[in-house]
Amino acid sequence: MKIKIVGGKNNFWLWTKKDGFDLTHPPTPDSPPTYPRITLNTRAEKATIDPAKTALVVIDMQNYFLSPLLGRPPKSLGLEIVDKLVKQVIPVCRKAGIPVVWLGWGVKNSDLDDMPPSIARGFDFPLDKNFVKPTFLGSIGAEIG
Repeated sequence: MKIKIVGGKNNFWLWTKKDGFDLTHPPTPDSPPTYPRITLNTRAEKATIDPAKTALVVIDMQNYFLSPLLGRPPKSLGLEIVDKLVKQVIPVCRKAGIPVVWLGWGVKNSDLDDMPPSIARGFDFPLDKNFVKPTFLGSIGAEIG
Protein backbone atom coordinates (compact mmCIF):
# COMPACT_ATOMS: atom_id res chain seq x y z
CA MET A 1 0.00 0.00 0.00
CA LYS A 2 1.53 3.28 -1.12
CA ILE A 3 1.54 6.00 1.57
CA LYS A 4 1.67 9.62 0.46
CA ILE A 5 3.03 12.27 2.80
CA VAL A 6 1.06 15.52 2.71
CA GLY A 7 2.99 18.49 4.15
CA GLY A 8 6.57 18.96 5.33
CA LYS A 9 8.94 16.81 7.38
CA ASN A 10 7.86 18.29 10.75
CA ASN A 11 4.13 18.75 10.13
CA PHE A 12 2.42 16.24 7.88
CA TRP A 13 -0.56 14.00 7.26
CA LEU A 14 -0.45 10.54 5.74
CA TRP A 15 -2.75 9.39 2.94
CA THR A 16 -3.56 6.07 1.32
CA LYS A 17 -6.25 5.24 -1.19
CA LYS A 18 -7.67 2.57 1.14
CA ASP A 19 -7.63 4.48 4.46
CA GLY A 20 -7.84 8.12 3.36
CA PHE A 21 -6.14 10.76 5.53
CA ASP A 22 -4.32 9.99 8.79
CA LEU A 23 -4.38 13.25 10.76
CA THR A 24 -2.90 11.76 13.96
CA HIS A 25 0.49 13.46 13.49
CA PRO A 26 2.80 10.54 14.32
CA PRO A 27 6.44 11.44 15.09
CA THR A 28 7.60 10.16 11.68
CA PRO A 29 5.82 8.75 8.62
CA ASP A 30 7.21 5.30 9.52
CA SER A 31 6.02 5.37 13.15
CA PRO A 32 3.48 2.75 14.20
CA PRO A 33 -0.16 3.94 14.26
CA THR A 34 -1.22 6.13 17.17
CA TYR A 35 -3.88 4.70 19.53
CA PRO A 36 -6.56 5.44 20.45
CA ARG A 37 -7.69 6.65 17.05
CA ILE A 38 -11.04 7.36 15.47
CA THR A 39 -11.73 6.94 11.76
CA LEU A 40 -14.40 9.22 10.32
CA ASN A 41 -16.27 8.30 7.16
CA THR A 42 -16.87 11.60 5.39
CA ARG A 43 -18.63 12.20 2.07
CA ALA A 44 -15.30 12.52 0.27
CA GLU A 45 -12.72 10.35 2.09
CA LYS A 46 -11.97 8.69 5.37
CA ALA A 47 -10.06 10.71 7.95
CA THR A 48 -8.41 9.28 11.07
CA ILE A 49 -7.87 11.48 14.13
CA ASP A 50 -6.21 11.16 17.52
CA PRO A 51 -8.83 12.24 20.10
CA ALA A 52 -6.07 13.40 22.47
CA LYS A 53 -4.85 15.91 19.86
CA THR A 54 -8.24 16.95 18.51
CA ALA A 55 -10.86 19.59 19.28
CA LEU A 56 -14.15 20.26 17.54
CA VAL A 57 -14.38 24.01 16.91
CA VAL A 58 -17.86 25.29 16.08
CA ILE A 59 -17.99 28.76 14.56
CA ASP A 60 -21.40 29.91 15.75
CA MET A 61 -22.66 32.03 12.88
CA GLN A 62 -25.42 29.62 11.92
CA ASN A 63 -28.30 31.66 13.32
CA TYR A 64 -27.76 34.72 11.14
CA PHE A 65 -27.02 32.66 8.04
CA LEU A 66 -29.37 29.72 8.57
CA SER A 67 -32.28 30.62 10.86
CA PRO A 68 -35.73 30.64 9.27
CA LEU A 69 -36.61 33.24 11.94
CA LEU A 70 -34.25 35.59 10.08
CA GLY A 71 -35.76 34.89 6.66
CA ARG A 72 -33.63 31.92 5.62
CA PRO A 73 -35.15 28.84 3.91
CA PRO A 74 -36.77 26.45 6.42
CA LYS A 75 -35.05 23.45 4.77
CA SER A 76 -31.43 23.66 3.69
CA LEU A 77 -28.26 21.60 3.65
CA GLY A 78 -26.86 23.95 6.30
CA LEU A 79 -29.72 23.20 8.71
CA GLU A 80 -29.29 19.46 8.09
CA ILE A 81 -25.62 19.79 9.01
CA VAL A 82 -26.43 21.74 12.18
CA ASP A 83 -28.93 19.02 13.15
CA LYS A 84 -26.32 16.27 12.63
CA LEU A 85 -23.75 18.30 14.53
CA VAL A 86 -26.02 18.70 17.56
CA LYS A 87 -27.51 15.18 17.55
CA GLN A 88 -24.52 13.09 16.46
CA VAL A 89 -21.12 14.77 16.19
CA ILE A 90 -21.05 16.68 19.49
CA PRO A 91 -22.23 13.73 21.63
CA VAL A 92 -19.66 11.43 19.98
CA CYS A 93 -16.88 13.98 20.53
CA ARG A 94 -17.79 14.42 24.18
CA LYS A 95 -17.94 10.64 24.71
CA ALA A 96 -14.44 10.33 23.16
CA GLY A 97 -13.08 13.11 25.40
CA ILE A 98 -12.67 15.53 22.48
CA PRO A 99 -13.15 19.13 23.65
CA VAL A 100 -15.98 21.03 21.96
CA VAL A 101 -15.13 24.71 21.54
CA TRP A 102 -17.92 27.16 20.68
CA LEU A 103 -17.00 30.50 19.15
CA GLY A 104 -20.10 32.66 19.40
CA TRP A 105 -20.78 36.09 18.04
CA GLY A 106 -23.97 38.01 18.59
CA VAL A 107 -24.94 41.46 17.40
CA LYS A 108 -27.33 43.86 19.12
CA ASN A 109 -28.54 47.18 17.73
CA SER A 110 -26.28 48.98 20.23
CA ASP A 111 -23.26 47.12 18.78
CA LEU A 112 -23.70 48.97 15.48
CA ASP A 113 -22.40 52.17 17.13
CA ASP A 114 -18.92 50.69 17.64
CA MET A 115 -18.76 48.23 14.76
CA PRO A 116 -16.22 48.84 11.95
CA PRO A 117 -17.91 50.39 8.90
CA SER A 118 -16.96 47.43 6.71
CA ILE A 119 -19.06 45.14 8.91
CA ALA A 120 -21.79 47.59 9.90
CA ARG A 121 -22.62 48.14 6.23
CA GLY A 122 -23.98 44.60 6.07
CA PHE A 123 -26.29 45.17 9.02
CA ASP A 124 -27.45 48.76 8.70
CA PHE A 125 -27.05 50.11 5.18
CA PRO A 126 -29.99 50.47 2.80
CA LEU A 127 -28.89 49.22 -0.62
CA ASP A 128 -32.23 50.14 -2.14
CA LYS A 129 -35.68 51.42 -1.21
CA ASN A 130 -36.82 47.85 -0.40
CA PHE A 131 -34.18 47.42 2.32
CA VAL A 132 -35.56 46.12 5.61
CA LYS A 133 -33.34 46.57 8.64
CA PRO A 134 -32.75 43.20 10.36
CA THR A 135 -34.54 42.56 13.62
CA PHE A 136 -32.12 41.07 16.12
CA LEU A 137 -33.55 38.40 18.34
CA GLY A 138 -31.02 38.34 21.15
CA SER A 139 -28.88 35.25 21.41
CA ILE A 140 -30.81 32.66 19.43
CA GLY A 141 -29.08 29.31 19.83
CA ALA A 142 -27.05 30.20 22.90
CA GLU A 143 -28.74 27.31 24.67
CA ILE A 144 -27.08 24.80 22.30
CA GLY A 145 -23.61 25.03 23.93
